[in-house]
Amino acid sequence: MLTESLEGELSLLRRHLEVLRTVRDQGPIGIRRLAEETGLTQSKVRYSLRVLEKEGFVEPSERGAKQSGGDLEDVRQGLRELETGICDILDDL
Repeated sequence: MLTESLEGELSLLRRHLEVLRTVRDQGPIGIRRLAEETGLTQSKVRYSLRVLEKEGFVEPSERGAKQSGGDLEDVRQGLRELETGICDILDDL
């Protein structure tokens, strides 16, 4: 059903957002610790990190994932847009 698909996508976005917030607040952080902090499996953390890296929000380092070294304000704005988008979708349900 369409609603199940939408719920799945929202769940995935929430997970990415949770990983991103944890990296922002505690990074650099390794996959094992990130999984412990978020309660997610390591494979889910890895997937979210790949997506977030592709989008430019995080980058790998020797000590673990960290917030992107790019313009910090761009990263913050991207995070705000992601949060707003999720809230807008939920409000429309």
